Amino acid sequence: MDEAEAQVALDLSGRPFFSWEGRFSRERVGELPTELVPHFFRSLAETLGAALHVTVRGENAHHMIEACFKGVGRSLRQAVRLEGNDLRAPRVAVSAGSDVAIVASGGANIASCNSRCSA
Repeated sequence: MDEAEAQVALDLSGRPFFSWEGRFSRERVGELPTELVPHFFRSLAETLGAALHVTVRGENAHHMIEACFKGVGRSLRQAVRLEGNDLRAPRVAVSAGSDVAIVASGGANIASCNSRCSA
């Protein structure tokens, strides 16, 4: 991911909503039109019935796309993790940056993970 950063907030609420902030410097990355990246995440949010917010910034469009997918993947993994016999943490916030912190808020666990990884 190098210089790219993506921030993801996910709520598996049953109420679909999608928010996107970010612009790609190129129209295509390989054969992938970059306009399909937010479209994919909007479709995912609608199909899951999830509120999904994605913010991305960086210089390299390829790295920015990787950061988005990694952030959403980590958010989903946390949102559906099992704690004992209970499915917990329907709300998750993930930032592909550098530190890890998990915070309890209300009755739900809200996790904020920052992880800078190379692809």
